[in-house]
Amino acid sequence: MENVKFTLLLWAKETNGVFFRDCMDSILAQTYENWELLILDENPGTMLQTIVTEFFPRDERIQYRRLQKGRGLSYAMNLGAGHGTGDYVVLLGQHDRLNEYALLTLAGELYKKPWDLIYYDHDELVGSDRTNPHFKPDLNVELLRQMDYIGDFICIHRRTFLDSGGLRPSLEAAGVYDYLLRAVENHWHILHIPRLLYHLRISGDDLVMSREMIAAGQKAYREYVTVAEAHLRRMGIAAKVHRDRKMRYWRVEMDGHDYRNHRKEYLLIRDGKTRVHNKKAVDILYGYLRQEDVGVVGVRFIKNGFKVDNCGYIYDRQGIAYPACYNQSAFSEGYDYRMALAQDVGMVDADYCLIDERVYRGVGGFDPSLTGRDIMLDFCLKVRRANRRVVFVPMVTARKMEPRSFSDQASNEYLMSKWKDTLALGDPYYNRNLPMGLENYILY
Repeated sequence: MENVKFTLLLWAKETNGVFFRDCMDSILAQTYENWELLILDENPGTMLQTIVTEFFPRDERIQYRRLQKGRGLSYAMNLGAGHGTGDYVVLLGQHDRLNEYALLTLAGELYKKPWDLIYYDHDELVGSDRTNPHFKPDLNVELLRQMDYIGDFICIHRRTFLDSGGLRPSLEAAGVYDYLLRAVENHWHILHIPRLLYHLRISGDDLVMSREMIAAGQKAYREYVTVAEAHLRRMGIAAKVHRDRKMRYWRVEMDGHDYRNHRKEYLLIRDGKTRVHNKKAVDILYGYLRQEDVGVVGVRFIKNGFKVDNCGYIYDRQGIAYPACYNQSAFSEGYDYRMALAQDVGMVDADYCLIDERVYRGVGGFDPSLTGRDIMLDFCLKVRRANRRVVFVPMVTARKMEPRSFSDQASNEYLMSKWKDTLALGDPYYNRNLPMGLENYILY
């Protein structure tokens, strides 16, 4: 899309003037200039209007609107999108910062191809210090159902946003999260940009929680869980949602109790020397496999010393597969809960997994010309090419009694000849900013 125009939407309430100025400064610093800013102010008084006049004394790209008290984020975003004139809306937090190349990067991607929704990596701002980078996977449906790993700061095609009805006004905290789940349901074209284009403000007040803030956090958390439950009902997925005591995520437990009545629908692949620790392992896995868009479900492998053998696998552009979270503590939840929550992955372990029988036949099964890990990587690539997901389920754990053989050079060369273009794009579920190899999902 040539010369795309962005409408930046910013809702302001209980605003910190210092941090708001910092946000305005990051907008002025943008290297891409085809944008407009709509500030939707729900604060009492005229502080914000004064700051806006200070930063943009005669800038026609700025619209400032006062809102009645109690309107909320969803109302403000819907109003702003309706009054905007850009091709895309970009949602901003009033105290956050945009990377100076954020809009230029978005415009560059949209020049190549139009997208319905775009999200990007972010880190956190404490004072003037940037910390805690969140390097995200490409769209990860299973993970998104259990935590809002994307966040409220996204870029959306404005006409698509308006035609879809925008954010639900009834939602106070989880409006954008609900919108993301609806985007998944409607199969929107969603792009992830693996760059730190957004800096989320963590103020000092957030580190010392008052009773009112704790109560507000609990209320927001309940709303997120309710939104996730509603999404599962709309999708016709039988599941229970379990709350986390620390309110970091909500764990979805799929219902696969009737797996015995569907034995012809799946294949249980198991190495004879693999030991499984869960009595209801197949029940749990079948709960995920019964989803129409899932083709393979795998488990977490642990080894001696309470260490992780693998949480599925990641792979590089040369077709080499590495065990995810290798040698990390089995008691850890991993980087951004990688070891704690079920999620989409590029490849699971062939020593114990459940496969949709129709998918297995449809993609031609395993390729006997390959060896070692190449066999399963090739199969998972075929499954994903057939628009089925590969899901890792950490609630089921297993142990290998002896190591599996590695792939040989001839096998790798054959794999590369089959999947060169696909492998060149990298593993969509492993962020390129994280280290590749045995030491993965680690921030140095």
